[in-house]
Amino acid sequence: MWMKVLFAMACLMAVLSVAGTARNLEQRRHLRAVIENTEQKISDERLIGENPDRVISFLDREGISHGGYEVKSESGPENNDRTVRAKIPDVAQTVSLIEGPFIYDVLLRFQFDGQNRLIGYTVGESAVGF
Repeated sequence: MWMKVLFAMACLMAVLSVAGTARNLEQRRHLRAVIENTEQKISDERLIGENPDRVISFLDREGISHGGYEVKSESGPENNDRTVRAKIPDVAQTVSLIEGPFIYDVLLRFQFDGQNRLIGYTVGESAVGF
């Protein structure tokens, strides 16, 4: 009797694991697509060389939440970290039987030079467990 119960539980866990894996893969594909789409939009806007106001205007138009233009002084004006940070929240959710659930955000970071011109940006993911 117990063997049948254990076997049934093992089968159920296997089915749930396969279903969860398929959903997780779909969520990861969606996350990757959002990142690629965001990178393409930034590229199409030709933001490199533009000032922070232009970048913030782009983020506002795309409905992407962001902070303001920040200048953090390191060891002198030439080493200042000039950035605008932004986030597209809750892009994907995955569940692992071992690690638990995760929510993924897309994080954007725009870096500016001493003349306040965009010199680079990164678009990546951040996972938060809950």
